[in-house]
Amino acid sequence: MKRRRESEESEVEVKPSKHTKYSHFLEEDPFFDATSRRYISNVVRNPTDESGFIVCQVFMQWRNPYIRLIVRTEEDAIGSDVANIEIHFLGRCLEALQQHGVRFDVSDEFLLTLKGFSLSQGEKGKIILKYSQGTHIMFTKRRRVELECEAVDTWKVVDTRDDPLTADWYDAPVVRPAPLKDSSSKIVESFASNGDHSFKPVENDPAKQKSSKQRHKDRMKERKAKKAAKSNDSSSTLVPPDKVSSVPTTSKTLSGTELLIESYLDALKAIPSGDPGGKVKWGYTSLNQVRQHAQISTVGVVVAAREIQKPEGRDLYRSFRIVDPTSYEPADIHYQNPQAVSVNYFTKQFDYWLPAVQENDVVILTGLKSNNFHDRNTLTSMHNQTKWAIYSRSSSSVHYGANVNASENESSSSVSPFYEPLEVELRCCQLLSEWWDIVQEKQKELSSVANVVGLDYAGARGVVSRPHLRIQDLDPNRNRGFFDCTVEVLHGYPEPDGQRYYTLYVTDYTSSDCLTEVQAEWCPKSLSRSVLRIEMWDSSRELGQEMTTGAFYSLKNVRVKYAPNGLLEGRLQERKATLLTNEMAEYHQDLKALIGRKEIWKAKHGQSEVKFESLSLSDVVLDKFFNCIVEVLYCHLDNKRPYICVTDYTYNDYLVESYEDFVSEPWAKELRGCILKVYLHDNQVRDAKKLKPGEFCVIQKTRIKPGYAGKKPNAFLGGSEQKIRKLNTSVPADKDKIDELLGRKEIGLKEGFLPRVDTMLQTTETTVSRSATAPVPPSKVSTSVFTIREMKKVDSCPNKYRLSARVVDYRPLSLRNAVHRICSACDNDIPDTQKACVKCNDFNHEYIRFVYGLSLIIEDTEGTRVRVDITDKYKEEDPDECPLLKGLKRVSLEDDEEAYEQFCQLFERFAGNAQEYYEKRSSSLATPFRSMTIVALPDPDSKDGRTYYLWNVDGAYAT
Repeated sequence: MKRRRESEESEVEVKPSKHTKYSHFLEEDPFFDATSRRYISNVVRNPTDESGFIVCQVFMQWRNPYIRLIVRTEEDAIGSDVANIEIHFLGRCLEALQQHGVRFDVSDEFLLTLKGFSLSQGEKGKIILKYSQGTHIMFTKRRRVELECEAVDTWKVVDTRDDPLTADWYDAPVVRPAPLKDSSSKIVESFASNGDHSFKPVENDPAKQKSSKQRHKDRMKERKAKKAAKSNDSSSTLVPPDKVSSVPTTSKTLSGTELLIESYLDALKAIPSGDPGGKVKWGYTSLNQVRQHAQISTVGVVVAAREIQKPEGRDLYRSFRIVDPTSYEPADIHYQNPQAVSVNYFTKQFDYWLPAVQENDVVILTGLKSNNFHDRNTLTSMHNQTKWAIYSRSSSSVHYGANVNASENESSSSVSPFYEPLEVELRCCQLLSEWWDIVQEKQKELSSVANVVGLDYAGARGVVSRPHLRIQDLDPNRNRGFFDCTVEVLHGYPEPDGQRYYTLYVTDYTSSDCLTEVQAEWCPKSLSRSVLRIEMWDSSRELGQEMTTGAFYSLKNVRVKYAPNGLLEGRLQERKATLLTNEMAEYHQDLKALIGRKEIWKAKHGQSEVKFESLSLSDVVLDKFFNCIVEVLYCHLDNKRPYICVTDYTYNDYLVESYEDFVSEPWAKELRGCILKVYLHDNQVRDAKKLKPGEFCVIQKTRIKPGYAGKKPNAFLGGSEQKIRKLNTSVPADKDKIDELLGRKEIGLKEGFLPRVDTMLQTTETTVSRSATAPVPPSKVSTSVFTIREMKKVDSCPNKYRLSARVVDYRPLSLRNAVHRICSACDNDIPDTQKACVKCNDFNHEYIRFVYGLSLIIEDTEGTRVRVDITDKYKEEDPDECPLLKGLKRVSLEDDEEAYEQFCQLFERFAGNAQEYYEKRSSSLATPFRSMTIVALPDPDSKDGRTYYLWNVDGAYAT
């Protein structure tokens, strides 16, 4: 097949379908006309043609000392091959892009015009497009930042080429390439003939035969020569001080900033070192001249500072970062990317001996030792040798923090860290302070331009460091979302399989509408918009399980991002969490502020922690939180539903049913009604593994949940807070509690564990003669009516019975809780902490079903009692509802007042004044005997192998 001629290829008609992806962008800017699109093969063959544009996708990017991109672009209109080329933005073009705040990121896609480009060849035949005068870009896709203005046209920037204060020494004059004939024709030939469509090195190019080091030297010589040639009509921007002498300039071509920098460097060199008086032991040096393992003194501007840290068993220390004029590259005209030097200052004495620096402070540091960490210089203090002082521009003197007044003797002492500088040192500080004012002005100019255009801006300091943020200030677009914070832990739990991440909920008592509104028992309503959810992955997952609820922590390198619901959540992958105590607030300013906000919140909303009553098991009622002191009888922690069995040797009727689960166990002998089975979740499993049978412990904030629909009542304990505490016999208070429990045990084993007369089912009111407190049962009972004792003797099940009985107790005591939610998909109860079934992913709440669930204790004419349940979860005949519950709404009784009143009226028809009595509104229990229909259904977990349900009551229909 013959190769298409070059003239024909350049006239290939662009298919409209190729530009469908960018059509809406092309309509907004007529400069990017669909018919003007070009491809890199055509650009290489016609390097003098500046018309049209190419489509690029960023593959790699660098920002120092100029913007350098490796992009992917299509080779020709067919679109079958993609070429990787380099794009360089430098000189005036670089300055204009920085003024616009333009920042490229990997995977960004944009349209790039060819106006002002120059073509060159890099190593290994790489194609390079250079823009030194200006460019016109339109972003079509951004990885991180959605732009308000997608187009950036630097040609519209006011031409300041002739202004000697803004010209860039790096800006090489643009030379438009002539039609490629000699060496450039070899580029075209190699591109056209090479199968992989990439440039081949030109073998006879003498420049390619030199070493990379020699080529670098040649480039530096050429650059200096170009700068010297244009020194008559333009001046340069900031030049590194160590190169000032090598650049041929005169005082007329130096800007005010350069003169200020030269004055500073001269003043720094003028500071005497090693003088007989020993005032300055170590010579001063600029930050770019720091050598490894040297002992130096320096002056710098603080651009980032961390709070004082006190690791356990180690010295107090503080870290901060400093810069000076030598920290910036010449091309960085807006001071965005400094080579800041980290300073680590240690002390064994007092926290106020550490430098009390803040951002933008000018600090004097003498007697530092330099080190190299990850190929970067760091400065470390030396014990009893390093001294410091903070320069105050207003008074032209130094200070040592707001709360420290160092006396003359103390500051001159060899042990004290407070330094008293000489006049020449103060002169250096003054010049450095004036220079930093200029730097801040340039940073503000760039920040204001970026805010107007709507682009991402790294921050006014230009320092690559994580900000310390409060919840109300979180922004995923700031510093790529990474930040530090000081918080209080409210709650935490592992995900269902427990192997991927741990979920932590924290607050700093500031709020944000961008957070998910939390509705849970552990979260006060006033903090619903102040809680940040953090997923802890990888090495931080185990750390999350060790964190204590209610404690303060300093978290480092957290990332905030948008959750699927469009709101903010956090993510942490490293073990960067430090436990903080209240005592640290003296020197930890962020912790001090957090505690202050918490106190204000407490004063406004009351105490955040609810006090729970300590009860013996005999005094416990259903669905009420309590604390208890118990002995461990058995631990079962190896399966998916771990639990422990405990006792305090007191009796409760609620515990009789669960006793059947372990009646054959030797440790449960003679303890019928005295054993509490506690199911464990979250961190409580970890704490329970520290217990052994026969040991004593305190269980806090637990409750016994009623066993709806035939389930047995048991206690549940979960959360990240420490709720199980082992008692220590060596502690007097713990020993007294253990002795009291052992005393009850000794009496119970001798006399037997009998129910108390004031327990739920044996109250003093119900044990009084029936003639005084209860209605007289009917004198005539039909022969088809069973007694409870006869009903239990019938072997067939399922079955239906009629009996005459009355209600003597019920649970839950609040009838508003008689309706609970289940999932119709999996038939499981939905916890109160969830709005819908999480296991079934019921995002639309379509599986939620409201069902009635009420447990009753009924008594027949013989005085025999049995538990029955009212529920419409199990049905007979009618597929929709239980006859007793006919006509009742299936809604939440807490939200629907009409449905609640209707159910109360039904309950009163067959239960008399039971509700008034248990709500303490009546002094005696007066419930009528009713003809009841009882349904028995098989239940292997029940004591009798069956569960009884109240199916109907004569004369009590809800009509």
